[in-house]
Amino acid sequence: MTGGPSFCFSIVSHGHDETLRTLLADFRQLAGAEIRLVVVLNIPARADLEAEFADLPITWVRNPEQRGFAANNNTAFALCREDVFVTVNPDVSFDGLDLVRAATCLADPGVGCCAPVCLNEDGSASDNARTFPTLWSLARRVVGGRQGKPELVAVPDADALSADWLSGAFIFFDAAAFRAVGGFDEGYRLYMEDVDMGKKQEKAGYRRLLLPDLKVVHVGRRESRINMRHLRWHVGSLARYFAKSALNAW
Repeated sequence: MTGGPSFCFSIVSHGHDETLRTLLADFRQLAGAEIRLVVVLNIPARADLEAEFADLPITWVRNPEQRGFAANNNTAFALCREDVFVTVNPDVSFDGLDLVRAATCLADPGVGCCAPVCLNEDGSASDNARTFPTLWSLARRVVGGRQGKPELVAVPDADALSADWLSGAFIFFDAAAFRAVGGFDEGYRLYMEDVDMGKKQEKAGYRRLLLPDLKVVHVGRRESRINMRHLRWHVGSLARYFAKSALNAW
């Protein structure tokens, strides 16, 4: 990254008009930064949104049919000409965002991606940086109803924590590193794409880092716990991930 980094933010909305409106308003705090937003509307949004945020550098993509998380973010990345590609869920909000901090982290050629700490609405930290799942850890989660705390390792002299994978709710990717591993695996409809990305980056020799001094708020809905269609997608994604694990297919 030379001459000051540029950022392309990918936001995929599934009819999240109100949370999307809140998030887009937050981007006005970044006036003066070299940013561009790609908003992929998987479900049509209110017509007045585009006019309301005409002051922001937004490229709007309207899907003719609904697609999955991986495919939608890969579509946004195809439009990316910036140094840093960022996936952001529409139910994220932030009060200030230190882009220089993220860019400095990604300036290390050994780092493929980094992420802020995602906070829950009550201010507690969520589990947006974790170790890779195993069949044993999955079984423990099913039986015990919990995963346990993530095992994160401090990175010397970096003010960062090393993680196996980072939640796709908010990730800063070095664009070249994202391209080098082929982007997200579109074989996943929903869930596990970010875990799969962690595996791909690990195989390519890239580190994945959590930045404790950066924080955003993420209102995760945990749809797979209450929506049968999402549960089916989650189970199917787990099956794909473990099949790839057995074959080391990354």
